[in-house]
Amino acid sequence: ITFFLYYKLTLTDQLIYRSKLTIWPLILLFISATIFFLMATAQISLGYWAGMMAVTLASILLVYRFNWSIVFPALFLVFLIPGWGLFTPLLQKLSVSSVTLLMSFSGIPTFVDGNFVTIPAGVFEIAEGCSGLRYVIVSAAISSLYIFLYLKTFRSAFIFTAVSLLGALVTNWLRIAALIVIGHETDMQSSLMTDHNNFGWYIYIPVAIFQFYIGRKLEDREHAAGKSGITSKR
Repeated sequence: ITFFLYYKLTLTDQLIYRSKLTIWPLILLFISATIFFLMATAQISLGYWAGMMAVTLASILLVYRFNWSIVFPALFLVFLIPGWGLFTPLLQKLSVSSVTLLMSFSGIPTFVDGNFVTIPAGVFEIAEGCSGLRYVIVSAAISSLYIFLYLKTFRSAFIFTAVSLLGALVTNWLRIAALIVIGHETDMQSSLMTDHNNFGWYIYIPVAIFQFYIGRKLEDREHAAGKSGITSKR
């Protein structure tokens, strides 16, 4: 995706070669390479990926003139960094609270103790893998990419990002609640009780379609507002 974005920038003439060597990109590249070497030697995973991203960006700035458009494709590599796991405990607690609320409408006797949800048919654990982080990362990647390519205003970017992240969270909450209900109805005999990872992505598909629908509406609104502005100036 990063290479594709740089290719798109070449088509719009946003990648402009430097006419002469500039000192500050060299300094940035040296510092980034040093950090990358130290982190790789120390086998610090988070620092390794951050250093690689910094080296990539510094290399781009060494060849091309700086503008904000050339920064994003390199920063898009942030979704490869394993540091996203820091959000797992928070998302896990949020999932427990949300699923508890959803189950209160199900009519199924439910007892929640920490991360464990007990129903007459058995016990479910809302573990770290059930935090919904994978959906959040995918939604964040999709929203940032769509904003970079198609949306121009902060308002549109904020709305699209909020819809994307909320959609990711709701997907995970519905997935967990649905699994609990299925477990109750099948007396824990459903195959989804042991293999439920793909189940969430099936729920995410309509959510993703809705995200792109909202994005298209925001894009059309920006286009209409731009036409209106041109007309008013005339």
